[in-house]
Amino acid sequence: MKKQSMEELMVRVEMISEALRAERGTTVLDSSTLAVQLMLDLQEKFQQSLSVDINKIVNNPGSFTDPTPNGEAFTRVRFLDRMATCLLMEAAELKDQLSPVWKHWSRKGFELNEEMRFELLFEIIDIWCFMMNVVLTLDFTATDFVAAYRTKMEENQRRQADGY
Repeated sequence: MKKQSMEELMVRVEMISEALRAERGTTVLDSSTLAVQLMLDLQEKFQQSLSVDINKIVNNPGSFTDPTPNGEAFTRVRFLDRMATCLLMEAAELKDQLSPVWKHWSRKGFELNEEMRFELLFEIIDIWCFMMNVVLTLDFTATDFVAAYRTKMEENQRRQADGY
């Protein structure tokens, strides 16, 4: 995997931003919001490839039959509950990757080499994918998400400064 320079990334971000503006008629998005929007768009397309229609989940207050092979009856709350379970399981997988660290009795060493870094990254990505499903299901936009993140970070920084 070739690392891109910051300049190459910014050119790509600008190209994608222009394409989004042309497609949606939106105003310029800052790079943080644009990055989140791109990931949300990819996640929604991935869910569609699995025959999961997030819009149907968001816009239908009652239950409906899930088009996936098991054909379960879904409600928005049930889907959110499923996503919460998936998040917990993925977090457990992340923790499991670090098992030599938390198993103090283990004689295995833990080396944070490149391979392990990427294993951890992929577990984090799995967690983020399920988080994006939650964001989409709750019908938040990238702008909502980034604004809430910034607000929460300000609160966290204020708490730390106040000796929280």
